[in-house]
Amino acid sequence: PYDLKRDPEGLTVWRKVHRSIAQEYPLALALTGPPAREKAIAIVKAILEHLQTLVEKKGLWKVFWTQNSPHNEKVAQMVFFALADAYCKANDLDVTPEADTGVGPVAFKFSAGYNVRLLVEVKLSTNSKLVAGYERQLEAYKDAEAPVHATYLVVDVGGMGKKDRQLLAVKNSRSGRGQPVSDIVFVDGRRKASASKR
Repeated sequence: PYDLKRDPEGLTVWRKVHRSIAQEYPLALALTGPPAREKAIAIVKAILEHLQTLVEKKGLWKVFWTQNSPHNEKVAQMVFFALADAYCKANDLDVTPEADTGVGPVAFKFSAGYNVRLLVEVKLSTNSKLVAGYERQLEAYKDAEAPVHATYLVVDVGGMGKKDRQLLAVKNSRSGRGQPVSDIVFVDGRRKASASKR
């Protein structure tokens, strides 16, 4: 039988986040009517910033780990979905996980009506194709969906090496050539020592 208490595959951890996160750590995003482009972008950015705070300052980094090893990337994606869904309901912003864009499934598509679409791709720092995911995969999704905004969320669980600098170099190179660029958000999900041991 599967050990639900340890949850080594991370099959239930995201459900715990979904049930309790909005009550324990409220995020005020109240809007009137369906969000327009700027408000939708602001909501997704606020959710990403809130995730970063919860992981880095409130101990949510623990859900990315099973004993001394990081869970797989799917767990990070489902934790993000649990958090995003809890806050999107209150703001009439739809979030769809694994939305098939025609070139494959992007991790998350946020939408408010037909014209406001935002993409968020979630990757772990251990992913060997982390840079290619930003450089090619996310761009293919953008070509298929024509979003108003796209973000590449990288959860650092170790093994980053120089990939963070390579990602920023790709972004800066594109920006320097006047090409549209997707945001990159880094969240430090590495194991933390208790305050008494720091």
